[in-house]
Amino acid sequence: MLTERRKLTTNPLTEATEQLKKDFVLQFDQNNVWLLLDGLDEMSASSGNPLTEIARQFREGGSISKARIVLTCRVNLWDGSINALDDFDTYRSLDFSYPEQVERFIDKWFNKIEIPETGKQLCTALKASGKERIQDLVKNPLRLTLLCLNWQSGDGKLPNTNCCNQLIWMTPPVGWQ
Repeated sequence: MLTERRKLTTNPLTEATEQLKKDFVLQFDQNNVWLLLDGLDEMSASSGNPLTEIARQFREGGSISKARIVLTCRVNLWDGSINALDDFDTYRSLDFSYPEQVERFIDKWFNKIEIPETGKQLCTALKASGKERIQDLVKNPLRLTLLCLNWQSGDGKLPNTNCCNQLIWMTPPVGWQ
């Protein structure tokens, strides 16, 4: 696998052209770049603390300081790094209750796009035996949104593991490019 990765990075077809690099920097300069740093608490950093590393890169300026950044991390990392990113707006997501609020969200989602039967199918799939881990994961509003997006354009099957959830949720929904 490492050999394949090296081949990709040394392949001239995968090298960015100067024009592409300029266009990319221009997107930063025009404030058109949003970076999603999901699971920052799982990132390794030379300083030992990912939040401190991000703050350092911001202070140094350059293109990254022009990007809008959305980051997610566990509360313990954020609380343990007081003032590392003191100029960020901080939001904490509150979990939905399952099944009441999760099913209400699903119903509203699929009624809004006029396919309520699909929402009922998702609710039924979530109630199936062995889906307790997914029931717990979708208490998070962002994860539930991503599940609804994928369910409406997918094959009507829930993933079996968290690893599968991550792979499915990383695929951009149709029209979100």
